[in-house]
Amino acid sequence: MQKRIAQNLNQLSSDGSTVIDGRVTGDDINNKINDVYREELFPLLSDKYPKDFEQETYPQATYTATSTIASVDDTTLTVDDAIFNNSMEGFEIENPDEDSKIKIATYTSTTEVEMDSSVDDWNVGDTIYVLGNIFTFGGDTADLKEVIKVGLKYNSGDTYFKTCQRSNRERLFAYGSETYNEINPYFFLTSQDVNSRSRSAIGFEPKPSSYQGQFFVRYVERPSALGETDEPILNIPGISQIIIEGVTAWGFAVLEKWKSEAIHLAKYERGKAAIKNNYKPKSRSGATIMKLPSSYRRLISREV
Repeated sequence: MQKRIAQNLNQLSSDGSTVIDGRVTGDDINNKINDVYREELFPLLSDKYPKDFEQETYPQATYTATSTIASVDDTTLTVDDAIFNNSMEGFEIENPDEDSKIKIATYTSTTEVEMDSSVDDWNVGDTIYVLGNIFTFGGDTADLKEVIKVGLKYNSGDTYFKTCQRSNRERLFAYGSETYNEINPYFFLTSQDVNSRSRSAIGFEPKPSSYQGQFFVRYVERPSALGETDEPILNIPGISQIIIEGVTAWGFAVLEKWKSEAIHLAKYERGKAAIKNNYKPKSRSGATIMKLPSSYRRLISREV
């Protein structure tokens, strides 16, 4: 699509192989392609027919990381896998083999932490679980469009998932003395830096207190950003041409060629109308939720 748009703007080399950068660059074109695709065309359908674009995670465990104990020495805990990071200070570690929970005092390395009390009663080979309260979504923060529903079980003995009410973190702790109960849990959305990359994340109040809890998220996610040679995954006839018209109109506006901009903008608006008028929603035929198998993708990352 990039080269076809560049050709429309008279910014394609004579052999058709290279975009000639000017007031509109090749990177500008690629960025605008994704703006039109993800922020303009996708919401036309996902806002009107959200059930067609809902996805649901398989139940996720309410622990942030797990490993086995490599060594213990007073308050020093060393594990076999690189699971720790400095955001975990204050998190509890649960050792179900010893029926014990102890809080992390200080992060030392990805395999070692200092605890706030002795772990000498813990044994090498015990399985431990880090109990955090921030669970990150895979992908960039901008990929998550909407959370539809969140369900939470605090332990394996719960028969049903409790539906969590949505709030924001600031409101939940507006006075600093608020307390919450497991009968009426809340969730909040936030963001977390993971390896210098901002990711969407979810947290709960009251926070899960056992590694045996589970939660699921039903959500709408924007389609992945397109690379230079990628085609849109939305199954809509002619969508690539509609994107081309929209980005070409934008390009001519940048170049202040208003007559050409108006021609392509009219074609783009007709294409948008056709998308809304011709789309046949799956939800009317009963296909309401696309449930992705865990082998295909993981929404929830345990990197935080």
